[in-house]
Amino acid sequence: VRQIVDYANSQLMSFANGSQSVSTMLWEPSLEAAVHVMQEDQDRETRNQNGEVVLPHWPWQSWANRIDPLEPGMLCTLAGGDGMGKTIYGESLAEGWAKQGFNVTFVHFELNRRIMMRRRNARNTKMSLRSMRSEDKAAEANKRLDQVTEGMQEWRGTVTYEHTPGWSMDAVIGQLRINHEKGLCDIAVIDYLEKAQPSRRQVKLFGQQAFQREADNVEQIKSFAEAYEIPVTMLAQLNKASKMNQGSKLDRTAMRGAGEKSEKSNLVILIQRDKLGEGYSERVSVIVDKNTLGATGSFEQHMAPEFFSVSDVDSLTQTLEASKMFR
Repeated sequence: VRQIVDYANSQLMSFANGSQSVSTMLWEPSLEAAVHVMQEDQDRETRNQNGEVVLPHWPWQSWANRIDPLEPGMLCTLAGGDGMGKTIYGESLAEGWAKQGFNVTFVHFELNRRIMMRRRNARNTKMSLRSMRSEDKAAEANKRLDQVTEGMQEWRGTVTYEHTPGWSMDAVIGQLRINHEKGLCDIAVIDYLEKAQPSRRQVKLFGQQAFQREADNVEQIKSFAEAYEIPVTMLAQLNKASKMNQGSKLDRTAMRGAGEKSEKSNLVILIQRDKLGEGYSERVSVIVDKNTLGATGSFEQHMAPEFFSVSDVDSLTQTLEASKMFR
């Protein structure tokens, strides 16, 4: 089986015939490569059925039912308006993949490490930050955190946090390369694209043209993903008008800034929560608006902002039962 996979990779990456460029795949070799790719997919599925995680599976069944796992080199853009919960999704994806055995680098431009750790504590103990600080629940908080920490030490993978305020995307990609070489970056999550500052190179090339700089950032991310054959999930902002749209009316044209976010992405997922009074609904509309490997469509999930967590609607009762005493 390993020989089949190696052969398929060699055929796909370096089909050269005489003076043909390595970018060229001729018709006859493509027929052979297609067979080997199918065999590779079947082998991977067999390994998955036997409990070996080959690709990063989505941590929610609602996603897994509709979206295939991210392939090496794929770029997923997860976009939402301000305050919709993009970072909660990014954190949950990173931790879910780490549990499966992947080493994830989580790039966060905005939230500092202390805030990230507090949010992770709340998400995994199912206790709100306020409860964890309160004197009457401190003992329970410490007990739960000890249990959570012990469980995390058993994860087969890791999350490496890169706090990058004021960094350019050039610098971020450089750090991702270093992490990949150290074995710390099987998957990257970037939170979020619009926070990257321009590099000197970008200022020289594009001046004050923000959209061109942003397009260059997306190109760098996509090129890194393809060159190192790792999947990347990039969080991005929707424009302010998107908050006025109900979920089913939302599409990727609402993404703020450069169109390359959508054009370069293999998968575009939008999240939206309806406005309720002074806050937002805990129901999340999840819209798969672009999917190069399958179908598009929409479904709902539940977000518990006080726990910085997301769950499928059909698992909501269990989640609430476990956490109702510690809001």
